[in-house]
This record gives sequence, structure tokens and C-alpha cells, in this order.
Amino acid sequence: MQTSKSGPENSGARVLVVGDNVSHECYGTGRVVRLLENGSYFVNFFITNANQCCRFDELKYLSPNGMTMSVAPPRLRFSRYGRQLWEGRGPRGIEALPKGEEGQFVALRILEAMRTGVVGERVELYTIGRGLEMEMVSYDLTNIADGAVRVFLGDYGAGKTHMLECIEAKALSKKCLTARVALNSKDVSPGNPQRVYRALILNLNYPDHDGKYGLLPLFREARRLNLIEGWLRNERFHTYLSPALYYFNRYSENLEAWAGDPDKQNELNIQEAVVRHMIDWLEGQEARELTDKFNLSLQKAFPGTPSIYKFPALKDYRTFGHIYANILSGIAYLARQVGYSGLVLLLDEAEMYNILSSRDRTYADQLFGYYSALALGTQKVRSVQKFPRGGHLNHRNIPVTYNPDGGTYRSGVYCVFAMTMDNGGGLVTLKDQLHEDAFIELNPLSNSDYQRLCSVIIDLYRRAYPSFSCDDKAANYMGQVVYTAMERGAINGSRQLLRCILELLDYSRLCREDIGAYVHEMMEHIKLGAAANNVSVQPEGEVENGAETNEDNVNEAEREANDSAAAVDDYGADEEMADDDYNF
Repeated sequence: MQTSKSGPENSGARVLVVGDNVSHECYGTGRVVRLLENGSYFVNFFITNANQCCRFDELKYLSPNGMTMSVAPPRLRFSRYGRQLWEGRGPRGIEALPKGEEGQFVALRILEAMRTGVVGERVELYTIGRGLEMEMVSYDLTNIADGAVRVFLGDYGAGKTHMLECIEAKALSKKCLTARVALNSKDVSPGNPQRVYRALILNLNYPDHDGKYGLLPLFREARRLNLIEGWLRNERFHTYLSPALYYFNRYSENLEAWAGDPDKQNELNIQEAVVRHMIDWLEGQEARELTDKFNLSLQKAFPGTPSIYKFPALKDYRTFGHIYANILSGIAYLARQVGYSGLVLLLDEAEMYNILSSRDRTYADQLFGYYSALALGTQKVRSVQKFPRGGHLNHRNIPVTYNPDGGTYRSGVYCVFAMTMDNGGGLVTLKDQLHEDAFIELNPLSNSDYQRLCSVIIDLYRRAYPSFSCDDKAANYMGQVVYTAMERGAINGSRQLLRCILELLDYSRLCREDIGAYVHEMMEHIKLGAAANNVSVQPEGEVENGAETNEDNVNEAEREANDSAAAVDDYGADEEMADDDYNF
């Protein structure tokens, strides 16, 4: 890669340390602020004063004497803390699957979900090294009535998104409603509370319904249990949900009373259209609708409606964060009334925070505060009372939480954030508002973890394809392959990892005679980068002299590369090995 205004390039590759100056073809010069375990560095660029995650091959090292040097991927020491398979009580592993053909079909569905990159069933079967974290989640879900907040921290590729998928599956099994969204800088920007709310409602999952249906199943269940009348009384009146339940109930009554009456069909069709539009509006899909015109259409469709059921405006305003938190609080209350355990909100920060404008970051920080207060109550997150509120007086007076019973606020809400440790203001805001026990750092998995994961996938594969044969030691070899690929940045994230493992197994099943050559080619591709760039660096805080550290670790890195190459050759690249040694 060519960089402007840089000196002559030196041979070799340098593993960067925190504080090193680097250059980037697009972003210019900057300074390394963090090492990431997926073959990347976190760099603060001088021109924009923004942090960016950059792969090692996108950067050039700038030495103090003006020389430039290629950059090698970081090598971090892995923590062994909390390394265990997440296993619940009862039968473990594949033994937990049903017997016979039913278990085979379940295994096939799990594998197909992995191939397509979606959340499958029984995620606990292939979630490795997160036992401690899932025990905490289980505790939170058991006590969801009191509300809880967790913040999972990890570098890019550490498995934060997969962790949220596991939590969602666990929550659904505990009879909770769930909503999981990935924040971004446009459609679901945390600086726009209405957009986050809309994404959450549109992704609302029910444990007893397949698919996503928004608020409609909740309203139907409330009517079936005769709960709507209670929401129309003064002590339980909710500014937005009570009018919605009133209109929904009136339409449902008319639908039953006028069934089969042709004279009422036209009026019924109008009411149905208006109610559907109302639910879309309440779900945040019609933010631009003029509220006065919207209320007028409802009153025309349902003559005699008291003025108390007139909706206030529901806009895409940045200062309406407290209103959307209040609606979610009411939804959680209604969900518990109809028999669900609570509401689980999962917000994946992805990699968007550092590309937000300063103004967007301010409102994003407020949103994180409102969602923390939604779960824990404003008495425990007092800072939200100081946030600016927009709209008319009736909007500004809407509380953050819905607590019609009075007394101690019990939200029934479990809010989970997934963030990078370099999130900046959003993370700082949460640390100011939450106890330190709410924060959990996701450490990268070790080689043995990947070997265990491969073993689990192989067991699933055997169950799905009974005629498939596989040597037990293949898991160790496969684990070494994917561990090296993850370490070198060839694989990023849990979805690519699972696909890689399945591709190896599928290739072995469908092209058994070529699997040795296939694996050898794959590992040679990974080793090409390792041979030129395999140097080791101490973690941040243990480095006193970056140049000396790189020099001291070259020999160790070369030994690791040779050991890795030897393991690959043993795995199945040699034609002299028997088929059983390299056919999975």
C-alpha cells in the first residue's frame, strides 16, 4: 500500500504497540490506541480526531527517523478466566437431543441455521467458553421482575453478537418477550430514539409465536384475558397504550357483533383499516403522520369516543427518548399481565459509536441512560431526570417509567448492551450510571475452546448424517485450523467460524478423497501471512520499549509458526497419511 509523505520503506514487519504512529491510505496519519485480537488495530487519526478499527495490512508503521515499515497482526495473550462450556441441568451435549429421527431432524435444522448465518435452536449446544457469562444471564432472567442491566464488552470479533443471540434464545425459553437490534449510524441510530424503538418493536419475538408480529399478539391476548378495561381507568391509564387498547377493543367487539351482517361490512372495513394504521403508528412506522388528522380519522370511525382517548404526538424527535422508554415500560407491564415473564431488550452497538457526530453522541448517551432507567428505575439512574425533554408540556411531563401500582418500581425489563471497550462516551455514560458488576468483558477464546467447539459440531454432524464417519482426533486438528484462522484475521466473527467448520465437514462428506489437499491448501493460505508477519507482542501496560519487544519475540514467534506448520502437516496435507487420519 502506498502512503503519502512517508520515508523509505524498511524490510520486515512490525507488530505495533500502543502509542506507535502509523499512516493509512485514506485516513492519513494517526496513533495506535488499542490492539485487537482479530488481526486489527484501533487507531486515532489526527485529521478527524476519530477512532477507527483498521486491519494490519491497511497500515504502515512510521518510525521516529522517518522510515516506514509493514505492519504485522497483533498477538495477544489469551485469558483463561471463565473457560467452560455453557451447559444447563439435565442431559448434556448431543444427549439432550430427542432420540431417533426427531433428534436427527433437530440436528439438521441446527446445522442449516449455521450455514445460513441465522440463530438456530439449541444454541447452548455450540456455545463454548461462556459458562460464567450465561450463569449471570440465567440469574438475571430468573429475577427479571426486578429489572436488570448487563453490558458485555469485547473487541471486534470477540463474539458479542453471538452472545446476544444466546441470551435471546435463553430468554425465549424462559417465556420472555425479546427484541434484538443492531445499532447503526442511519436507520437505527441511538441518537434518534424513535428509530431504535421502531426497530425493537418490529423485532419483537414471542415465545409462543413463530415470526415477528409487533404489538398485535399482545393486544389480542390482553383482550382474551379481559385486561383492557383495567387500562382504561385513571390509575392505570397510559398515555399511548390505553387509547390504543380502547380502539382495538371497540373494533374487536364490533367484529364479533357484526359478523355476517352485510350492512355493517363497509363500516367494519373502515374500522379495520384505521386500527391497523393506529398500530403501525404506535409501533413507530408512521412518524410523519399529522397527529390531529390521525385522531380525527379514529373519532370518525368510532363515533362517541371520549376525548381522553386522543393521542398526543409521537415524533422522531431526539428529545423524545423519555416517551419511548415510557411506552416500552408499559409494554413490559402488559406482557407480564398476560403471563409472560418480562421484556428483554438486546442492543448490539456493532461498530457505529465512533462514527457518530458529536451531537448524535450526546443523544445516544441519553438513550443509553433512559434504557438503563427503564430497567432499573429512575431512583437508581438519577441522571436521566436532568436530560432535556422536548415537545409540549404534556410531552415533557410523561415519566420515563410506567408504574401504576405505586411503591417500588419493578420493571420486568432486562436490558443488555453489547459494546466495544473503545466505545467512548456511551460506555462512559453507562459506567457513571451502573454498578461495576453490570459490566462483563468477553475474553477471546483459546485453542482448546475451538477444539471443543469443533468436537461439538462434529457430534451434531454425526447425528444429522448417521452414515458419516469421523476420527475423534479430527476435532483437535480442526480446532487448530480455525484457531489459527481467527488469530490471523482470516475469519471474523462466530458466523464465519461456524461456516468454516461446516465447510470442512461438508467437503469431507461430499469430496472425501480430496479433503487432505483441501485442508493443506487452506492452511497454506493462512500460513502465508503467518510466515511473514508472525511476531509476538506483550499486552498493553507490559511494554516499555516497542522496538526491543518486537526483536525479543521474533525467535518465539518463529518457533510457534514452525509448530503450527508441523501440526498442519500432521493433520492431513501429506499424501502418505491414511484416509481415516484426515477424513472427518
